[in-house]
Amino acid sequence: MDIEIKEVEDKLKKKVKASSQYFLF
Repeated sequence: MDIEIKEVEDKLKKKVKASSQYFLF
């Protein structure tokens, strides 16, 4: 279960990073 949660967190972080870059540029 921990691994699954980590994967979801990774995906969310990547999405947030992509969104932040969108707003920055």
